[in-house]
Amino acid sequence: MPRLGRLRKKLGLKWRWCSDQETFHLDCGEGTAFSVSPGQKYQAAAMLRKCLVEHYAGSLLAKKDQGKSFEVLRKSKVSNHFLRSGRNTRFCDWHFIHRARLNVLPVNSTLRWLMGADKRCRRCGAPSETLPHVLNHCTVHSAARQRRHNNVQDRLVKACARNPCPIRVNHSVQGVHGTLATLRPDIVLRDEIHRRIHIVDVCVPFENRLVASGTVAMRLS
Repeated sequence: MPRLGRLRKKLGLKWRWCSDQETFHLDCGEGTAFSVSPGQKYQAAAMLRKCLVEHYAGSLLAKKDQGKSFEVLRKSKVSNHFLRSGRNTRFCDWHFIHRARLNVLPVNSTLRWLMGADKRCRRCGAPSETLPHVLNHCTVHSAARQRRHNNVQDRLVKACARNPCPIRVNHSVQGVHGTLATLRPDIVLRDEIHRRIHIVDVCVPFENRLVASGTVAMRLS
């Protein structure tokens, strides 16, 4: 009974016995109601669980901030494999990823329960300490950004090591002259057999919805 009392407060649950039909009538609120006979008690438990799941899902979807850092990432199984398997993912990474996805990390711009709180970056003094600012724009964290970039670059180089093509890292493309000769791509693979040059420039952006991702792709293509 204490559990039913909690459900009554949470879901607005109401119940009554219908003696005419010998059924138990349950009303979970929001138009969700059903009747079960004494022999269908397991069905009643399943329906209550379903109502509870819908209640929590509705509460989550009603939050003011739904986050934005996973809309593009979830489109590719390669990019979000860690959600299913946890491979190459530490617990601290997992904990950070989902708090970042929901935008509930304790940065100054998301502390909504502190009315009138200072929103400035506590490290560099920028007007708004948001997660994109901390990860991609705060000047104090420039060294950390460089390390993050280099870690991704080194992982790609390691994956390409099985390829017989020579690999150049952070060097200009051989045979290029003029202003292009001053450019130094992150990774260059020179395929002499097929007479191709593969140029990879590593970028670790903060996701900003599908529209922004498409705009960047068009600009770089």
